[in-house]
Amino acid sequence: MRTLDRTPAPRRALVITGALLTLCAGLAHAEESWGGRDPQRRDAMLRERAEAMSRLSSRQRQDYFAALRSIEQRESSARLDQLTQAERCLEKASGVPAVETCQRSLQDQNRQLRLQRMAELRDLQGRFGLPGWQPRQRRQGA
Repeated sequence: MRTLDRTPAPRRALVITGALLTLCAGLAHAEESWGGRDPQRRDAMLRERAEAMSRLSSRQRQDYFAALRSIEQRESSARLDQLTQAERCLEKASGVPAVETCQRSLQDQNRQLRLQRMAELRDLQGRFGLPGWQPRQRRQGA
């Protein structure tokens, strides 16, 4: 980041905004919540997010990414714990039904972890006034 300190302010802002756009686009785990296969909707949402990010101060951006790193570290630790639990479960499993039980347990844990992550990200985005991922509305009768 020291190299950016010597970059002229307008160029530095563009570089930072571009980096933020790239990082934020990478955070979109659930494609459907970012417009699904509709590129215009996705582009509009990315643009809205970029505009909101560009309004944050340098300190706010630092705080945002520190909080985001914290979420990522917690999730990484939880995933490693899940892997250890799955390994132990499978070591004890004898037969297909026991293995299937281990697999279902891991799937349930993964779903819970995803839901927790989405809630944490929504909270974080709300705290910084950023547009969040909105669950896709179900159609009537679907």
